[in-house]
Amino acid sequence: MLPTGWNCLGLVHHLALDVERFWFQNVMAGTPLAAAADGESSSAWQVPADMSAADVLGLYRDEIARANEIIEATPLEQAPARKARSC
Repeated sequence: MLPTGWNCLGLVHHLALDVERFWFQNVMAGTPLAAAADGESSSAWQVPADMSAADVLGLYRDEIARANEIIEATPLEQAPARKARSC
């Protein structure tokens, strides 16, 4: 664990929620996302205590599969369905 409090598993959790899920499902496809869905913490960098490494990796794989479905179904010229939040 780094002094900042996050670790490699937290990075994968972040990629699943804040990259694959947010950008592809919410921004590109326009699917509204509930805050802290599926019992996940509100900070994607922090893995919930009851979530195993296998669960995090499974979540990431599932989110990648869903993102790939959206990519395959979306024409290149199509604009995103939603505006992304400000960074």
